[in-house]
Amino acid sequence: LNKTDNHIQDEINLTLALAQIISDLKYGFVDYKNKIKKNKKIIPYHKLDSLIQFNFNLDLRPQFLKYGPNDSTYRIIGAGLIKLLDSNSLDTSTFNVKSIKYDTIQTLNQTKKALISKGYFSELDNDSSIFLESLIKFQKDNNLKPDGVIGKYTCMALNESTLRKVERILLAMDKIRDRENRPDKYIHINIPEYKLRYYVDGKIKSEHKIIVGKIETQTPELESKLRKIVFYPFWNVPYSISSKEILPNIKRDSSYLKTHNYELFKNKNEVSADSVDWTKIYENTFPFKVRQKPGFTNSLGIVKFDFYNKYSVYFHDTPSKYLFNTYVRSYSHGCMRTENPIELAKEILSNDKRGWRYNTYIDSLDSILKRGLNHEIKLLSPIPVFVEYQTVSRIKNNIANYIDIYSRDDEYIKIMNEL
Repeated sequence: LNKTDNHIQDEINLTLALAQIISDLKYGFVDYKNKIKKNKKIIPYHKLDSLIQFNFNLDLRPQFLKYGPNDSTYRIIGAGLIKLLDSNSLDTSTFNVKSIKYDTIQTLNQTKKALISKGYFSELDNDSSIFLESLIKFQKDNNLKPDGVIGKYTCMALNESTLRKVERILLAMDKIRDRENRPDKYIHINIPEYKLRYYVDGKIKSEHKIIVGKIETQTPELESKLRKIVFYPFWNVPYSISSKEILPNIKRDSSYLKTHNYELFKNKNEVSADSVDWTKIYENTFPFKVRQKPGFTNSLGIVKFDFYNKYSVYFHDTPSKYLFNTYVRSYSHGCMRTENPIELAKEILSNDKRGWRYNTYIDSLDSILKRGLNHEIKLLSPIPVFVEYQTVSRIKNNIANYIDIYSRDDEYIKIMNEL
């Protein structure tokens, strides 16, 4: 090829590369259902003129954001990514910061190195107060408790490289690209954010802190429909909990079941706990079903939001309300404990399809709550529920980063990086 031919080939290659970039921004990278990389969809060249309307005198990156979904969270995350890249080098350095309770000097040294790498601290600074301020700012930026304590989750955030954070941001944006359009009314739960939001006509009608599953009993991602709200629910204790956790308590204290308002059943017949020789009952041969009676001490609290899913999880009230004051709220067996659930129930019922019929009856919600009896209300219009795992989101008009508590991002980042 002569020089002219080379220029033409370069122009073709650049055009194709630009078309591929716009195609990726439009269609995304990952097939999340099948956990594979999406097939490439090259945009036909005759459509490029209508797509490419760049002002080449400006920074191209904000213009690229226009080719993603029309979603305000997507744009805010994208703007946050640009800001991060402008203020930090794409550093691949990782660190080995351990909790300060193990080795104070080593932990402080490693923390300083990590904060310097991430642009929060200068290696010229030796002032302990400035170091503490830098650490607290880093904790705030990562939605961790801003206490200046180098604990487990602060270590996780410090040990992450800037490149890794960028990859998580790109993954979050790709997940938004993959979403189908949301209905007019729905409930959205983001597991790493520990938040539930109820939307009506694109606006948040109710927002709640939640508690999700422990690392050993993770809350799953799912889609379903909320069909009923149960007040003063019974709790049918899962077999794994009754045989592994309740049984040892019974063996230590024969009054445990009575004290905690549990009922015992065998072949659908209620059994007196006093009639059982618990020394002969073992975890792998536990023959009973355990149910907890309704009440304020019930593990589900006084309201349960029920929707079918293969994981048998749901969101509900809890008597352990103090846990909502923590930042990383992963304490449950997989279900989602919800703060202020009565307010959520009222909001949902007031927006039900034909209005909440109980408003016109004696059985108002307040009287149901006062009676303290098990009561079920089926929604006239079931509400779609989306439980997702998004470690990067937004708080108002700013990007928000959260700890990858279940380490789920690794799998998809690996797929995204496949050639």
